[in-house]
Amino acid sequence: MVGFWEQNPGHPQLIVAVPYSPITPVTTDWVISLMNLQLPPNTRVQFQRGVPIDVSRNTLVRSAQEHKAAFIFFLDADVLAPPDIVLQLMAWKVPIVSGVYWSKKGYPAVWEQHPSGRGFTPIKALPTTGLTEVAGISMGCSLVDMRIFSCIPDPWFEWGLRDPRKEGEGEGHSEDLTFCEKASKYGFKLYIDPEMRCLHEAIIPVNIEGEMRFTDAQREKRA
Repeated sequence: MVGFWEQNPGHPQLIVAVPYSPITPVTTDWVISLMNLQLPPNTRVQFQRGVPIDVSRNTLVRSAQEHKAAFIFFLDADVLAPPDIVLQLMAWKVPIVSGVYWSKKGYPAVWEQHPSGRGFTPIKALPTTGLTEVAGISMGCSLVDMRIFSCIPDPWFEWGLRDPRKEGEGEGHSEDLTFCEKASKYGFKLYIDPEMRCLHEAIIPVNIEGEMRFTDAQREKRA
């Protein structure tokens, strides 16, 4: 099989895509973790700042398409990944695979299908080893084969809200889970590598009285 470099000379094999919001302060620890990533040759790092997260992810994918990249690795600006995560995820040779981190609500940001068949429910007891198929992932440390985005219509990421007037409909889906729904609809499976565990930074501002205070935007971000 002809390798990527022979098919696409001069184009990046991998885009490390970082959606960045002004309400997510970038820490020194995060910068160090980014610098320590073990990356394949011909990798490009790209940031997208100042727009909603779903718009950021879509823009980063379109840019990766323009650069004819083979893979995109989403790394959120508050997720500290182990140095070998990219190479380990690539080694699985599956279209969509993610590391694992905990949500800011205190459970793993990994989901299975809800028993009702509609929506998702968190997987609170994760396996410790091996490639594991799941129904939903958070995109903050995920590797995606770029060919997927040619199979699923643009936009791939959308912030999906359910009708709040209908009892039992839930709060709605983030752009991560909306993408997972679309990928599943088009026949793609989603996986996690539970050994690739990341840190999810939560920075709480302290006011002049010494009290920890969240802004409204930060409260929303915690979800």
